[in-house]
Parts: sequence; structure tokens; C-alpha cells
Amino acid sequence: MRCSYRVRRAVNPLCYVALVSVTVVLILALLLDSTELWIALTSLGEEVAYVGLALAVVYLLDPLVGLLTLGIVLLSGSTNILLKYSLNIPRPPPEYWRVPAEGPGFPSGHTQVSASFWSGLAVLTPRKCTVPLALVIPVAVASSRVALGVHSIADVAGGYAIGVAISVTSAYLERCLGGGSVPLVYSLALAASSISSYLGYDLRTSSSTLGLSLGLLLLTPRVKHFIRSVHSMSLTERFLALVTSATMSLSVLYLSRPAGYVARASAYLLLALALYTVPVAFRRVRAGALRDCIKFHRGL
Repeated sequence: MRCSYRVRRAVNPLCYVALVSVTVVLILALLLDSTELWIALTSLGEEVAYVGLALAVVYLLDPLVGLLTLGIVLLSGSTNILLKYSLNIPRPPPEYWRVPAEGPGFPSGHTQVSASFWSGLAVLTPRKCTVPLALVIPVAVASSRVALGVHSIADVAGGYAIGVAISVTSAYLERCLGGGSVPLVYSLALAASSISSYLGYDLRTSSSTLGLSLGLLLLTPRVKHFIRSVHSMSLTERFLALVTSATMSLSVLYLSRPAGYVARASAYLLLALALYTVPVAFRRVRAGALRDCIKFHRGL
């Protein structure tokens, strides 16, 4: 408990720094209409960034909330692909684009995923620093997509509404089911990515979402053990576990880029298994070190 309190005290100032930074960049982008600044803001809507942020929530705030927000990101991303390619509503004309873009326009994926993550975090952890982040960051992302010419106002408005709906529904399930909401959200993400894969929609993203969702779903019977392991970790161990998990995720992301569908899905399935073993491995290493220390002192 003391470790969690110390971590939360350290996280709060970082949230306010992020809030001020995003607000300043947004104001400057609006005043200068700088493509570079708009690109910086649009990067805040990348799905891979929110996988990393969800891992940070796991180790720095609350492991159950972190696992659920990770599921929300996967569900939002997979639902976006399914809706986008099923509706097949075109983007604005390419002559207005200031950056490359792929696929149909509605709903905006960047806006939807950012709205899902931040609104979900604000509902699940109603802290003073998360609520303004949930308001500012999705608006900044949505503004950047319109300013860069790759989405219409309708695209980003639809993405925002769908993203908030997914996060609020997931938070409601958490209120009703507690830890039981985690496998349900992962199951929905798996179903959506499976349908997209079957229909041939964005196979590169669908394969990674399917593999990660399946792996995490298979491990949900171990959720309580995982949470206990995280709670038992010291502050230093939590940061090391976060760095380890982030490094593994980035490695799989870059190494699997040229891979085919099956290889990519398998890589993300193995990543999910590896992510679950990180806190358990730290716990066992600490227990082994303690046993060795006891044996050493007994030997004296």
C-alpha cells in the first residue's frame, strides 16, 4: 500500500505536465497551423502508444484497471477496423491530405482509440488529473486529424462518440462484474478482430490485435495471481517490470512488421504470454534471492 501511494504521488505531477504540454502544443498548432505540430498531436492517437500507457497503468496505478484499459484499447481498435471497412465511407479528397493515410475515413481510428483510453481511465480512476486529460487529448487528436486533411469533422465526431461509448460500457461492466469484466472485454476484442480477419479487413492490424487479445484471454484465469504479484513488487521492481514489458512490446512490434498474418498473430500471442510472466518472474527472483540470503546467514 505504501508503495502504491508513493507511485501515485509521483504520477500525478506527470499527468499535469502532460496536460499543460498538450494544451500548449494544441494552441500553437491552431495559431501557426504547423504541419509538424499537428503530426506531433496526431501521434497521441496511435494504438501502440496506448498499449504502452496501459502497461504503465498496470504497474504505476492499478493492475486491474491497467488490464481493463488494455482490453478497452484492443476492443476499440478492432471495432474501429470492423466499422471503418464495413461502412467504407471515403476520406476527404487526397489533394487536401498533408500526411499519408490509408483505408476509409469513418470513424477516425486515432480519435476513437484516444477517446476510449482516456475516458475509460477517467471513469475507472476518477482522479483530478485524469478527467482533464480525457477531455483535452482526444480533442487535440481529433483536431489534428481534421487539420491534416485526412478526416472530416463527421469522421472524428463519430470516432469520439464510439470511443467514449466503448469505454463507458466497459467501465459499467467493471462495476457489475469486477475482475470478471476483463475476460469479457478481451473476448469482445477477439471476436471483432476475428471477424475483421475473416473479411480481410486490414490484416496487418487485425492479426496483431487478434493474437494479443487471444493470449490475454487465455491468461485471464491467472488475473488474480498477476495482480497479487504486482502489488507485492517494490517501486524499483515496478519500474523495471514496466521497462521490460515495454521493451518486449516494441521488439515484437518492429520484428513482426514484415511477417505474414499467421506469424504476426503468433508473435503477439507469445507477447501476451510473456507480459503476464514479467511480475511473476520478478517475484520468484526476489523469493530466490531471499532464500539464498537465509541459507548464507545460516551457514555463518
